[in-house]
Amino acid sequence: MKLNDTDRGPLNDNETPLIEPKRARRASDDTQLIGSDAESPAGHDAHQANAGRRLIDPDATAPMDVTSIDESVFTLSLPFKKTMVAADTRDTPSEAETASIAVLLRDDGKEVSADVAEHERMIRPTPAVFLPGNKQRTTRSILTIIISIVTVLALVGVGILFAVKSQAATPEQQAFEAYSARQLTVATADRTLTSTYSAISTATTEAESVNLAAAAALAAVAGVSDETARAAAETQRVTTAAAIAEVVAVDPAETPYAAPGVSAGSSLSVIGAALDEISAEATRIEAAQLELDAALTAITDARTAFATAFTTFTDTIPATATALIEANTDAGQEWRDAVSTAVTALTTAVKNGGGAAELQAYAAAAFALQDENARVLLEQQESVDSEENTTPQTPNRPRNDSNPDPVTPPRPTPPAPGPVVPPVIPEVPEEPVPVDPPTDPVPE
Repeated sequence: MKLNDTDRGPLNDNETPLIEPKRARRASDDTQLIGSDAESPAGHDAHQANAGRRLIDPDATAPMDVTSIDESVFTLSLPFKKTMVAADTRDTPSEAETASIAVLLRDDGKEVSADVAEHERMIRPTPAVFLPGNKQRTTRSILTIIISIVTVLALVGVGILFAVKSQAATPEQQAFEAYSARQLTVATADRTLTSTYSAISTATTEAESVNLAAAAALAAVAGVSDETARAAAETQRVTTAAAIAEVVAVDPAETPYAAPGVSAGSSLSVIGAALDEISAEATRIEAAQLELDAALTAITDARTAFATAFTTFTDTIPATATALIEANTDAGQEWRDAVSTAVTALTTAVKNGGGAAELQAYAAAAFALQDENARVLLEQQESVDSEENTTPQTPNRPRNDSNPDPVTPPRPTPPAPGPVVPPVIPEVPEEPVPVDPPTDPVPE
């Protein structure tokens, strides 16, 4: 049985409330009285009447017929809304009854308060608890889960890999794996051998081209360079050409490498024979590689020696050119500038590994300067000679005091002349006789 606040009657000033202003439940004995009758409206009314009767008379056990009760016999009484009265019945319960009811209602109030508190605790949302320093605990938890999954997958993959590797292979499979690895090594060595031979061919061709150009350049500068340095460079050029000509390299294409025809399904004996064959090929290729390496080194060293001698010679050209310009001042300025420009170009080209063509250009500019200077001097000499030939001279006649011709009076005697000063003729430097430069034989 449930008691609501609306079931209570109004309280007087001197009345003590026996029911708390909250919902309360009856004791288990009242609940048992409800039974199945409480499920219908009539049963509920009967239960209300019986409950009220039990509160008034605890000894009453029989249910009351609510249909036969007259409403006029009920009156308001504390603490119930309706109380059945009779001539021999008190309006108010006794103190013992009031105390019993108070104890019963207090117990029901405690149970209701406990139920309400539990219900409020269940429906109240639980706030998220974050520890200090862990404000992103949810994100970190997700990351931890992902990392754990990845770690597990990695461990599984490694385990599978080791399981596959640990499977026992047949002797044929092991031999074929060894053959495949060895065959790959030999094929790589053969490609390296072919590449080395190509490098030797390229270096030899370049050395021959440089030798021809250097021979022509060194011959061209004879007479306008330091002869000692030029001779040393020429000697080194001949030595380099001879050293390169002595280099012999065998083309690997003459003995090509061919891998044996072995497959994964071949027998153990076939694979073993193939291993022996490629081992022999590996030995042959290694020996050929050593020979080609030595040949390439010889060519490189010879070219380096000539490059050093050629650079040493070209380092003397600027000083020689300066002296040449100072000795040919009668030529125009453009001729001297041409020599300076050629020297600058030669210096730059030698730093970049060339210089033969620029050396020939310098020789041409230097000889042109000398020729122009000689031409100017020759013109000056011819001009002086022409002036001397066109100057008039007075003939000297013998002196005679007698005048045989009486008609012609004698000429008065001029005063004695002073000392005769001969004309100053500028000295003309002797023109050098051109000499053809010696030509060195070009080595084949």
